[in-house]
Amino acid sequence: IRFLLTSLIYTAILLATVNAVGAEEDANPHAIKPFAVTIHIGSTNKADAQQRIDAFLDTANKHFGAAGISFAQSEVNILPDDFAVLENIRERHKLKKHFVRNTINVFLVDEIQDPNPSAATRKAARWQGRKPSGRLGGAHIPYDNKKPNTYIILSRQTSRLALTHELGHFFGLPHSKDP
Repeated sequence: IRFLLTSLIYTAILLATVNAVGAEEDANPHAIKPFAVTIHIGSTNKADAQQRIDAFLDTANKHFGAAGISFAQSEVNILPDDFAVLENIRERHKLKKHFVRNTINVFLVDEIQDPNPSAATRKAARWQGRKPSGRLGGAHIPYDNKKPNTYIILSRQTSRLALTHELGHFFGLPHSKDP
């Protein structure tokens, strides 16, 4: 856990290209300002989408807080209902056209189907003693030549911990057996 927190602090400092939210001066001049998070809602159930996002961010802030890292929603974009169910990797990559530079992009959709699991997905499932289910709770998608160079997709049906997990990947951490 100490290694994880040290790695996260180091990575957070290196990710200075991601704009911080909030202009207020903190009493601690060494405090890290919250990372800006742009939320993209591709769910057909928009009524409770903000509540789900708040729960994801609250959980992430609790887990990353020990490392002095926090996240704050900077804007919300409503996507067409066509993005509610992502049926394959090609559809996950179509979200790139909605990418906002210099912020952490999080896409909330109803469902992420995974008919052809990647090697990383198969490996992560094996570590947990499982087989890929054909559905994902979350994913991080590389986006070359952009800052930051990845974006996050979450299914509405996933655990509150999913954003925390995907943010670990955002900061460059691989899967680990150490929770």
